[in-house]
Formats: sequence, C-alpha cells, structure tokens
Amino acid sequence: MYRSLLVPLDGSLLAEHALPWALSIAEQDGVALHLVRIHIPPAPLMVGSEMSADMALDQTIRQTEIDYLEGLVKQLSAVATVPIRHALLEGAVADAIDDYAIAVKADLIVMTSHGRGAFVRFWLGSVADKIVRNSRTPVLLVRAHHE
Repeated sequence: MYRSLLVPLDGSLLAEHALPWALSIAEQDGVALHLVRIHIPPAPLMVGSEMSADMALDQTIRQTEIDYLEGLVKQLSAVATVPIRHALLEGAVADAIDDYAIAVKADLIVMTSHGRGAFVRFWLGSVADKIVRNSRTPVLLVRAHHE
C-alpha cells in the first residue's frame, strides 16, 4: 500500500511518539522510513554596526542535529527490518517537510501534535496544523503525551 513514510522530528521526546506508529506501518508494508529534522540557523549577531553570523556555532548545532538523527537510525535499525534513512533539511519548517515528502515520494507523513489548544496555536502557530492543512501528502497525526 505504501512505498515510504516520513517522520518529521524536532529533537523532543514528544515528537518521537510518532516513531512506534510509523515503524509499525513501515514494517507491515515493508517500506522505507525517512526521519527528518529541520535545521534552523542561529540568529545573526550585531557586531558594532554590522550583522555577523557565528558559523562555528551553526556548524556545532548542525552536527548535533545530524548526530541525533543518526542515533535514532541506529536505535531503530536494531529492531527494524525496513530501511531507515535520515536527512537534515533547511528552510521554512512546514514547506521543507512537504517538499521532502514529495521528493522521496512519501505516501504518508507520521507526526505528533504537541497537544496545544486552539488559543495557544492562534498565538504561536503550529507546524502540525500547517502541515495538515497544506501538505500534498496525507498526514497521520499522533497525539503526543507527557510521561
């Protein structure tokens, strides 16, 4: 039924609640699982009258994000029989996820909602909400819970 699944992660344990669901579906259909995280560069600093980007800090953050994804791939590969791939993406979060889903021909995006109410979503926005409303790929939204 599916050819590949995409799981967007933000580095939080709540986001990882989508992994058992995604892995179960991937195993059932024998399809690849793609784990992605969006890299958001640190804000530039003002140095005197000029803007300056801390490239060393950006590289450190980027490497930490890659290590996180590689660690999850290693953990999941120990119990999975399906291929698990990872990618660190850049750009607007919802758009980057949607574009990557199209690029890898994902048939389903499996992700968590952090369970915020409508009022908080109104003020802060919600990546899950944007993806559900705008994605060209179907979305399975899993309600994350605190343990």
